[in-house]
Amino acid sequence: MHLNLPIFFLICWLPLVLGYVWYNIIMNRDHSSIEKTLIQRLMQVIILYILSIGFVFALMNLTIHQIGYYELFFTDIMKGSAEAKSVTEAFLTEYGAKHRYFSHGVFHGVINGLTIPVPIIIGLTYLGYLDRQYLTKHITYWVVTCALVCGLLAEFV
Repeated sequence: MHLNLPIFFLICWLPLVLGYVWYNIIMNRDHSSIEKTLIQRLMQVIILYILSIGFVFALMNLTIHQIGYYELFFTDIMKGSAEAKSVTEAFLTEYGAKHRYFSHGVFHGVINGLTIPVPIIIGLTYLGYLDRQYLTKHITYWVVTCALVCGLLAEFV
């Protein structure tokens, strides 16, 4: 199975860019009082990008159905089994493009967004006695981010 890795790493920037736009521009947060050096800001971006790679990789495994089929035979293929390789190639030739379009990815992104980060945000909001405005702004960001990332993954990776 061939994945488009340059596009994958480009999509990994999307949660960071959306997060910057959402939390700094839309929510009008002012972080000018926090003084950070250029090195501190660069390290912050690098760490967030590494976390974003893990997040997008997890969403990719939940969005692209063909990865699950390929994983069934992966160890046999790595051991050199010609039969496993031929079965996998035949299946992916026949069904490799099934459900690989943007709207199907968005569908999975909304489901993943509602079932993974939303319960955590709701729990943190109620345990921390935070207001509902906090809750809706964070839920909206995560559902929109998951939907866009999964849509792009399904279409281009």
